[in-house]
Amino acid sequence: QPSFDLTVTPSQLPSNKDERVALYAQAANILDIPVNELQSKAEEKGLSYSQPLLVISKVNREKALAFDSAGELAGLNLEVNTVRLYQDGGSLGSLLGYTGRISAEEYAARPAGSYQQTDYIGKNGLEREYEQQLRGSNGSEQTEVDVAQRPVKVLASKPSVAGQNLTLTIDKELQDQLVGNIQKQLEASGSGKGAGVVLNPKTGEILAMASL
Repeated sequence: QPSFDLTVTPSQLPSNKDERVALYAQAANILDIPVNELQSKAEEKGLSYSQPLLVISKVNREKALAFDSAGELAGLNLEVNTVRLYQDGGSLGSLLGYTGRISAEEYAARPAGSYQQTDYIGKNGLEREYEQQLRGSNGSEQTEVDVAQRPVKVLASKPSVAGQNLTLTIDKELQDQLVGNIQKQLEASGSGKGAGVVLNPKTGEILAMASL
């Protein structure tokens, strides 16, 4: 499902301080955030920094539309990212894992250019194990800029590539039964932990798997 994130590219902000302050005030008013918070995040790496930085994540739809209607706000951009929507009711949580914003440590450990600091990444479970297959690759643009580092025209671009699908052997109905039965056993025994795995003995396929 779509998620709206406000990012800032410091090198594209107005070089004039008064213009920057007016820009921050306008954006902060639209998004209903403290203007000093916006300015601090925008300038924490210096005004020559040329990579997008996350300012606010999960901007609600109404504020996103208001921001989009305000016209060009130099250096500030509303990105539309896709985030996972899990419809398993929670029974597959320990198996699927989850995605989240890439951390500074994870970003530094990846090859240069393979991730942006605003990207999401698999944090646990299958999401982490199959991160490279599921994520696809980012698109890119080579842009000509003027002396103030403002974009003038696009010289070249590469489209993004969607990730692959991953099909599990899990039987959802059996998975729900396994989780429910483990919960009942934990309640009956007074124990705080339990796990279970159901396999097809002929093929080795995992049909249900839960850890509580």
